[in-house]
Amino acid sequence: MDMHHTLDSIISLLLRSGTHVSDEQGVLLEQYVSLLLEWNSRINLISRKDVESIWVKHILHSLSPIPLGLLPGNGKFVDIGTGGGLPGVPLAILLPKCDMLLVDSITKKIRVVEEIVHCLGLNNVSCRTMRVEAFAGSTDHAARNDVVFARGVTALPTLAKWSLPILKAGGRLLAWKGGMLDREIAETRRQEGVRRVRVIPIVLAGDEYFQKEDKKIIEVEFS
Repeated sequence: MDMHHTLDSIISLLLRSGTHVSDEQGVLLEQYVSLLLEWNSRINLISRKDVESIWVKHILHSLSPIPLGLLPGNGKFVDIGTGGGLPGVPLAILLPKCDMLLVDSITKKIRVVEEIVHCLGLNNVSCRTMRVEAFAGSTDHAARNDVVFARGVTALPTLAKWSLPILKAGGRLLAWKGGMLDREIAETRRQEGVRRVRVIPIVLAGDEYFQKEDKKIIEVEFS
């Protein structure tokens, strides 16, 4: 299984699944990866063991909701626990009409992401240093957002609890997960305000990694 993808191979995989990446977007993705790796040598943003496979494990993984048909072309999105800007920055690059807010409790990580966003000239991205629990309880963001993203943050019931107050009616949480989740999903389905929970395997034409590793996105829809 080839893990050493490049920008071109990722673009090809996305195209097989019906997702077009423009030349400008390709340049921005490549610049983002370069900046992320540069900063990662100074502050831990991604695992060192993932550096050589960053294009598939982080970029394609982050972008997977688009070829899976899970996202509209616009709307107000929040990436909680964004770390180095994943999945929010790659998604904002491919969805320039969206309004993306990146949230993390670690000040130094948000400062890095702010610098990366500035260097990339992404006018549709803003950043906020705040604990997710406090953000979820903030009246400034109550019932304002269409989709919440959470990639490798915490257990699904907790993510659902945090997401509910900041989403509009009918809003959704997309959580990147792997492994056995039956207990987390059952508990989430019992929570107040949860209308539906769907398990969506990350299966993209031409790529075997996500399927072999049992990677999936859990979609929680709220009433």
